Amino acid sequence: MFSKYGYQATPDVRTFAQELTHVADAHFAYCSRARNEPSPQQSRIEGSMTDKAQIVAKLRESVEYCKAAYDGASDATLAEPFEVGRARGVKLAVLVSNVTHDNEHYGKIVTYFRLNGMVPPSSQPRQ
Repeated sequence: MFSKYGYQATPDVRTFAQELTHVADAHFAYCSRARNEPSPQQSRIEGSMTDKAQIVAKLRESVEYCKAAYDGASDATLAEPFEVGRARGVKLAVLVSNVTHDNEHYGKIVTYFRLNGMVPPSSQPRQ
């Protein structure tokens, strides 16, 4: 697994740690909308953590929070509107946006792996 949490491909992009914490922030933001509730994460995570164990724990927490939104989805609930703060839409759109955002950042993370001579998880041989 990638262990260079302070790695930064160029000075104008996020570090590996910032990428992961940015994704966790986004999970809480998107999935709170899909759950039609305020985010349980009241302060921004990105930039506040550099410790691997803390980052992994917070990312797992954000994934579990989103899992409940996806697990509770049905055709009827996905068509429901949400309104959290100034954000408005339907739950399907916000959950699709979450997946799209995850994919965008996974693509960036793959580059970090490759620049460090590592094979990213999605390219590793399957057993």
